[in-house]
Amino acid sequence: LVMEGVNNQGISPLWLQQILERSGLRPISPLVDITNYVMLSLGQPMHAFARSAVGTGICVRMAQAGESIKLLNGTQANLSPNTLLISAAGAASDGAAFAGTASAMGQALAIAGVMGGIDSAVDAQTTTIVLESAYFTPHYIHGKTKQYGVSSDSAFRFERGVDSRLQHQALNMAAALVEQICFGRATEFIQYKSAELEQKVPPIELELSSVTRFIGQEIGATQIVAILSSLGCSLVHNGELLLVTPPSYRFDLQIKEDLIEEIVRVYGYDKITPIMPRLSHTLGDIDEKAARLQSMKTTLVELGFNEIVSYAFIEEKFAIFNNPLHNVVKLQNPIAALSTMRNSLIPGLVKTMQYNNNRGTATLRIFELARVFYGEEINEQPLCLAGLLGGNFSGLNWSEKPRAVDFYDLSLALEHILQPSGKFHLLAATTADNLHPGRSADIYVNNQVIGRCGQLHPRFLSELDVADLPYVFEINLNLLAAAPKLQVRPVSKHQKVMRDLAFILPSECSVGAMVDAFNALELEELRAVAVFDIFTGGTLAAAKQKSAAFNFVFQGDRTLSEEEINVFLAQIKDLAVTQFAAKLRDTHSI
Repeated sequence: LVMEGVNNQGISPLWLQQILERSGLRPISPLVDITNYVMLSLGQPMHAFARSAVGTGICVRMAQAGESIKLLNGTQANLSPNTLLISAAGAASDGAAFAGTASAMGQALAIAGVMGGIDSAVDAQTTTIVLESAYFTPHYIHGKTKQYGVSSDSAFRFERGVDSRLQHQALNMAAALVEQICFGRATEFIQYKSAELEQKVPPIELELSSVTRFIGQEIGATQIVAILSSLGCSLVHNGELLLVTPPSYRFDLQIKEDLIEEIVRVYGYDKITPIMPRLSHTLGDIDEKAARLQSMKTTLVELGFNEIVSYAFIEEKFAIFNNPLHNVVKLQNPIAALSTMRNSLIPGLVKTMQYNNNRGTATLRIFELARVFYGEEINEQPLCLAGLLGGNFSGLNWSEKPRAVDFYDLSLALEHILQPSGKFHLLAATTADNLHPGRSADIYVNNQVIGRCGQLHPRFLSELDVADLPYVFEINLNLLAAAPKLQVRPVSKHQKVMRDLAFILPSECSVGAMVDAFNALELEELRAVAVFDIFTGGTLAAAKQKSAAFNFVFQGDRTLSEEEINVFLAQIKDLAVTQFAAKLRDTHSI
């Protein structure tokens, strides 16, 4: 609404000033006081623009990239494309002096529903104004005060929702007050209604029996109808079904649960008798995945580990411990110094280790079971299990000298937690990344890589300020296949037979690969293979060779003869020679 001949000089009437002050607002000028008074009276925010700043009309649009506006509080707002604006129109669409439907974009006048610009503000010399009374969908206003660092009563109301049918009434009320207090007269008027807003919202279906079912106590149908009617709702009976249309100012009533909440509120919470629910429950099958995770955690606790729970966000200084093989997700709005999502559980373990080391803890075993983040999609957020061993193997003890934890302590812990899941073994890591290049390995279960383990890379010594770097492991549990079914067989009544074989091997040959190959032989009577000696010195070192001694355990469902044992040993020797270029060094029986 355009109003001319406005006198904005002087001060507002005493009655208006007193109402504003008692409501917590400071009187500013007659025009501003009138819009504030209408907002307090009806709950509808309003704004007054200087007519000279509007130009040929008003345009409601989204901001363009690079646009900015100086707001009433003096701050310069650099606008982003997600911001709704009130702007001056570039040209009238129908040749009229004031066209509210002009489409050409002009200068920004205000951030819609939040705050006006200083260039279009009314002052004591303003004589022609444009009064704006609008309804904005809360979605477009929500979060804009935080985004631009401003605060206003208008935004407080708009982002929570206002009555969508108050705008005309508020405009008439403001116009009457401007005419009475500022001697203005109304001239041109435009009105725009969104077709979407004009669509009738379907009524909410409420079964009377559902009220009793939800609250656990019966409230009479007559009382329910009376309560909803008193709240301004329109009701249509359809047997046991009520079709409820909330009033326009109750935009918070959208589903039947909202209606039931209002019914209970008016009825009185104190009238509801508290009754404990009776739930019938039968034990079903234990979830296999949950049981496996719990078993792993229990095993780690039995090995002396303590479980930790760390933030999914990590500080920038701990991001160096993230997994370099995976992407990193950065936060758009960092929480304090926590600016990066973890793509590994190792940073949280290292931070906890530092916290404990600073308080004199010499022995530390910790683990965490949680998700890591390679991306924003759920399939890029696997569940992982990670652990850390640091400091001494054990506390002060009279029976043995203190020693630092080593790779074999880590390997033993992994064997305990992964052996039930299938065939477990470690192979030297092909790439070092954040781990020591000579003390790291890939973790295999059933011939599939599921994680990494080893000592942290020496480059982290200066960062952590410790005498010995800790050993860590991390397992991607999503890669762990279902646990194999247990195969139970009776214990043999017959004696075990043990034989030792020693081989000379090329120094680069993997002893672990040999053990796997021996176990892969289809020898049902071969029950166990163990390595009990590896020698790399003397003349063997000069020849780039090493010696490895193996112990083999045979047992069957009958007493094994010497001839049968020799056949088994022959197959083992043949495998060592053909696949690993090994030479038999010595044999003897036990």
